[in-house]
Amino acid sequence: MSAALAAWHDWGLHRLTLHDGFVGAQHPLLSALFLHPQSPTSLSRLLRDPLAYVWYYALGWRDLVHKERGLVLPADDMGRLVHELLRRAVDHLEAKSGFTVAARHEIEDALGLASAHVVAHWPLVTNVPPPVLWTNTVRQAAAMSLDGLTFEAFTEAGTRSWTEVAFGGEARPAERLTSRPWDPDQPVVLPGTDIKIRGSIDRLDLRASAVAVRVTDYKTGQRPKSPEGMSVAGGAELQRVLYSLACRQLLPDTSRLIARLIYLRSPVQLYALKDPDGAIDRVAAWVKLARSVLEAGVVYPGVANMPQRFGRIALPAAARYIERKINAVRQAAGQELAAYWGSK
Repeated sequence: MSAALAAWHDWGLHRLTLHDGFVGAQHPLLSALFLHPQSPTSLSRLLRDPLAYVWYYALGWRDLVHKERGLVLPADDMGRLVHELLRRAVDHLEAKSGFTVAARHEIEDALGLASAHVVAHWPLVTNVPPPVLWTNTVRQAAAMSLDGLTFEAFTEAGTRSWTEVAFGGEARPAERLTSRPWDPDQPVVLPGTDIKIRGSIDRLDLRASAVAVRVTDYKTGQRPKSPEGMSVAGGAELQRVLYSLACRQLLPDTSRLIARLIYLRSPVQLYALKDPDGAIDRVAAWVKLARSVLEAGVVYPGVANMPQRFGRIALPAAARYIERKINAVRQAAGQELAAYWGSK
């Protein structure tokens, strides 16, 4: 009871307390976090909400997720569905004449095969809508995938494409047996740090003789406002930057690099990252600073607009909690780090 009363008292204060995330400097649990490779998701949590980052990666807390069989596929599963259709279709075409030279009817046929596989196998491993609705859901996902694979014309001869390209040790054992553009176990390190990065690129296109590389991150959700001017979106969008970093370190002889987002909801839109090398340097500096603040024991709650924040507790996560604590958070983090929070 006394602990609950103390937490309630601290919730109402304008300063940060132990209940808001302060811990001892150089805590071994925090230092150990950076011995493991970081993903785009983990770094996004570190930059946007260090407290949730510690909850998830240091303490191992997880939200309870109970997915019942509904009439509509949840948004995250819909994203996985589209990505699997894209992967299977591109891989099928690459095993033949190649994705970038495939005709529209060939892409449609490849997506048809991918759809048939998913319709049959997904119900065996996860909850999906009833049969008629499930078939229609896959049909909609296939239509979205077709738009994403056919909205642009390719003119580069000798281009090869890969999907789900792992880097930094992310590859599963079976993937190491297939042809890849690089060694998936080779480390990728954030410049100026000892932080290793790992991940998986949705699609990578490599020109003959490795003269140019293009990496693509597919998005199935709604487009944000003004995506053309977006670089890292306040730390929420790191995929293009980290994909670019992987290409720079694992394909060092390839000078031309394009990293882009493709939003698949109609109309399909493509947004390339401006100045990938400059973005890499900015993210590296931001991560380095965020790490130093975290290891100093300042584990503050996130101040960015995160409606789906991990670990959100009903009352403490109310908007007025952040409004009350924001000045203390900025002071604890420091002006240099706080300056990054509004970055586009």
